[in-house]
Amino acid sequence: MPLDQAELASHFVEEYFAMLPEVWANRSNEIAQTLTNGLFPALQINQQMVDRTNAFLKSAEIPFGCKRLVGEGRDGLVRAINAQAADS
Repeated sequence: MPLDQAELASHFVEEYFAMLPEVWANRSNEIAQTLTNGLFPALQINQQMVDRTNAFLKSAEIPFGCKRLVGEGRDGLVRAINAQAADS
C-alpha cells in the first residue's frame, strides 16, 4: 500500500490487534508469524500507534512469539518517527 493511502489502513488497526490472539491460538506458528508481520500497520507512523501497540503488548495472554513480532513492528515505528524528527 502506498504511503499516501495510510489513512485507508488506519481503520483496520483495532481489527489487527483483536485477531492476533485467535490467530496464534488456532493457526500454525508459520501462518501466525506471516499474518502478524504481514498485517502489522507499519504505515501508521505516529505516537498513537506506538502507544496502542504498547498497550497490546502489556497483555499477559499473548504468546511470546506474537509479542516479539509485534514488538519488532513497534520498534520499526519508533525508528521511523525518530527519522522523521531528524529530517525536519
